[in-house]
Amino acid sequence: MAWLIGNVACYHVGSTHSEPLSTDRPGSRIFLYRDQRRVAYRDYNGPALVRGGAGTGKTVVAMHRAKHLADQIAADPTRSPERVLFTTFTTNLAIDIRSNMKTLCPEHLEGQTRGSRLSTSIGG
Repeated sequence: MAWLIGNVACYHVGSTHSEPLSTDRPGSRIFLYRDQRRVAYRDYNGPALVRGGAGTGKTVVAMHRAKHLADQIAADPTRSPERVLFTTFTTNLAIDIRSNMKTLCPEHLEGQTRGSRLSTSIGG
């Protein structure tokens, strides 16, 4: 489901998945379902908001969105000074996100390569 609030594209990530993935399988922490992939990899003309209940994959969508933005920056030399900042309010989630991002897109993480395009942070 999608709607607009002002100029912000809003999406609800629901729990319509028939069978959850086992978290023991490699890659299951960064897996996207089709609807989530559409939200994460779409080109927006402005900000986007993703909402949903606990366990619906909002964080996974946000990680893929950050990767998509970093990929776009990497592909365009004129955008080389641009960076993506991924923030959260809890230390444990920041550690988990950084670990998952190392699997999803290690080439973009700050501290991994010179000219990295993605960094994680804890807000407060």
